[in-house]
Amino acid sequence: MNKDFYAWSAGIFEGEGTGGIWKGGVNGIQPTIRVEMNDKKVLKELQLVFSGSLFPDMSGRKPIGKYNYNKIMWRWQITHRLALHFALTIFPYMKGRKREILMKIIEYYDVISRYQA
Repeated sequence: MNKDFYAWSAGIFEGEGTGGIWKGGVNGIQPTIRVEMNDKKVLKELQLVFSGSLFPDMSGRKPIGKYNYNKIMWRWQITHRLALHFALTIFPYMKGRKREILMKIIEYYDVISRYQA
């Protein structure tokens, strides 16, 4: 992949993404990156490069005013080392508030690697 794609991925994550060190997984802690949107094709691009799961999420969607919230929301999600790889790859392109989320995932693995050494 090229730098343009990574910069694009950073923009998608900044606009539509979330993540952090969440409860769950095998050992009770699960570093997670998640992006949700209506445009499945965009999320498919992320999945093709960074792997992960892509699935529909209809939970809590209700019509409000003129907006149709009954559309299918798609969720792309990566966890553990895949989340670390994504964080390290797009971190140089991040300028906004979600840079802190990526930093938490990177720091989590830094602490783990020092502990295991």
